[in-house]
Amino acid sequence: MRFLKGRDLCLALREAAKAAPLAEASWASVPIRIVQSETKTGTRATDERKAFSTRNADFVRTVAVLADDGRSTSAFWRDLRALCPEQKQLEADFRALGVRYLRERDAVPTTNARTTIPAPVLAEAVLSIWRGRPQSGRFLRSAHFGAFYDLVFRDLTAAQGLLAVLIFRKVEDRRRAAADCGETDPAFSPFLSCLSFLPFATGHIAMLAGESLLRELGMPLTAVTEHTFPEAQATLEATFEKLYAEAVARVREALKACERERGGKAMDVRELAAVFRRGEVLQKLRSSREG
Repeated sequence: MRFLKGRDLCLALREAAKAAPLAEASWASVPIRIVQSETKTGTRATDERKAFSTRNADFVRTVAVLADDGRSTSAFWRDLRALCPEQKQLEADFRALGVRYLRERDAVPTTNARTTIPAPVLAEAVLSIWRGRPQSGRFLRSAHFGAFYDLVFRDLTAAQGLLAVLIFRKVEDRRRAAADCGETDPAFSPFLSCLSFLPFATGHIAMLAGESLLRELGMPLTAVTEHTFPEAQATLEATFEKLYAEAVARVREALKACERERGGKAMDVRELAAVFRRGEVLQKLRSSREG
């Protein structure tokens, strides 16, 4: 038996009980993980736990916030979220698409990495591409299963998630293959070569490619289902080179705009990372799209 942050959670339970008395206090529960041989479990106990959580939803949320208080690790939140019904449903839906979804940290990956999706990879891809938060996907990974959990996983389907991961991995493959790219623009700093900014721009490029893909398909994200996924995947394969080139060009233009705001002063690597992390590049991309 392993308690997830047991001491802090028990203290949080005490404080939450003082602030918001339970609707019923005949029993209480603490998130734990138990590893045992397979046995049958009664549906009555499961129904009672679900009913308790429903009746005391505000209390459960309060405990989660108090137990976190900025000190809980991303591993703690991933362990906790792995028990959520939507994670188990995603696991089953991914399996139907021929992909293994690793919602738990200690799940053993398969030998074929392309048919395996760890939960953190899914979270970063979805947050960057479909939720339009690439800077959070790249620089705030520790919060993906905490503060950003609802934003990432609310109404997410396995087909949408798999499409996001495919786009993200294709962009990552191009970044890894960019070692021979020496292209620069002499009108701006040498740090605007594709080799220099690609390590920070994966999420931004993937977001732009994902938006363009939906336009190519002529459908909103909600229309991406297990039935339309084959068409979406085929279109991605056929148009990716064009989508990628257009996305890289837009990111480069956004970086040029950032340099112009600095009086044309060349950005070093730290400044380059900062304009991605602070959301300046994303702001420029949105401004150009609105314009």
